[in-house]
Amino acid sequence: MPRSRLLSLLPLLLSTLAAPLRASVDASNYHAFWLWSATRYQPVVAQASTLYLHQGEILNRPSGPRFIKLGGRQHHVRPSNSGW
Repeated sequence: MPRSRLLSLLPLLLSTLAAPLRASVDASNYHAFWLWSATRYQPVVAQASTLYLHQGEILNRPSGPRFIKLGGRQHHVRPSNSGW
């Protein structure tokens, strides 16, 4: 592609980068959720068929990989009529 053609496309490319990105997620469309420590309960979680719990991270240290526990409190799962 000729250089003049590329330069003519430059304003278009820059304008797409400058435009704010907007995205929204409707959680009611999902049935699996990741839960991090210190997050507040959301009613939509009641419809979940799968919950993934983020309980820590594995960090690569000079002494080798190490699991770092995150969150200090223990959470108790309350059974419900949905089978949980």
